[in-house]
Amino acid sequence: MPTFGLYFMANHKGFRELGPGDNPDPKRYILVKTKEGSHFRQKRGLVTPAVLNDTLQKSADSIKVCSPAAKRIAAVLWQHLRGLETGRSIARISGLLRKALRMNGKLDFSLFGDFEFQPYRPLDALLKAPYECQEKDGRIEVEIPIHKAGVKRLNPLVTGYYFDLVLLYGDPTKDGGLKVDNVTSSLYLYESNGGPCILSITLPQTGEPWMVMLKISSLEGNELAVHPRHYGMRVVMHSH
Repeated sequence: MPTFGLYFMANHKGFRELGPGDNPDPKRYILVKTKEGSHFRQKRGLVTPAVLNDTLQKSADSIKVCSPAAKRIAAVLWQHLRGLETGRSIARISGLLRKALRMNGKLDFSLFGDFEFQPYRPLDALLKAPYECQEKDGRIEVEIPIHKAGVKRLNPLVTGYYFDLVLLYGDPTKDGGLKVDNVTSSLYLYESNGGPCILSITLPQTGEPWMVMLKISSLEGNELAVHPRHYGMRVVMHSH
């Protein structure tokens, strides 16, 4: 907001403090007194609002769309985010949606490859076995080898683990526009050796954007582990 003239400091030799009688235009300016001195400020509503250029306007408009969309994604996934320390995931999701909107002219999940919902504790901090993920016959199938060294045991309190394959699909710009399906594996002990864990989930046939996430959760006896380091969740495949 523009100011008129200089600050006139009280108790400063050779200067005096501004007063109402010094106002150059009482219809336009008001006297503002501060600890640093006094000055005249133009009244609110008299200054022409700044006009955003096209780039900034588009960015501002995309935030209005993508930020609520990111919150809807987090809200519909809340049950599957249990145990995770997600941090600023909503801001990171919003940023990827904005980039996709600029690139593709629509909101989709095309930039979510390998997105970690817990970036400081990624999935591969726990899951050491190389898993395979493929799309076939309208389904996503994930195969994970099960052996003693396949999942890292971070402390002796954790006794076992299991996997979830989570499908998110729909329109994130609409309230109620998103849906979630999931499939859960058997419970595995850390000493387990045997055949692979195979998880499969059917993709939507409506042409809506989708992404599939693999999550690992750990147990301490019969209870879910307390610390987020015993969890991980990553996007393993998405629509384009």
